[in-house]
Amino acid sequence: MFSISLVLGAVGYIVTIWISPYFLEFFYSDWAVESLELVYITTATAIISVLSTVVQPFNLRFNKISWQIYMSGLHLVVYVAAAFYFYKIDGLKGFTFGVLVAAVFKLIMQLCVFMLNYLRSQTVKGSKGG
Repeated sequence: MFSISLVLGAVGYIVTIWISPYFLEFFYSDWAVESLELVYITTATAIISVLSTVVQPFNLRFNKISWQIYMSGLHLVVYVAAAFYFYKIDGLKGFTFGVLVAAVFKLIMQLCVFMLNYLRSQTVKGSKGG
């Protein structure tokens, strides 16, 4: 399921980048040039967030709920810190980069927690002679 999402995300990223100039020019002609600078980062952020959302139900199903609470809290801290830090450096473009950093962090964290607990469950099954 994750690999399908990854392929669809890559295709969606390319298509979005390809059609964005036309849509922005048509709907927001006064802001099109400035908006195009943000399209690459915001599109990547959206796709990475979707990938994280694909992994999240597996963590909810196979891990204790406390993991979800810790991950959400940690994501909030990283989101606020990164967005604020990069906003101070580069304004709106920095803010969007900070949100991208938080999205990547959340995806990596979700995958690590899932893999950690999956490997742990396989070790327990293997030690029982299963």
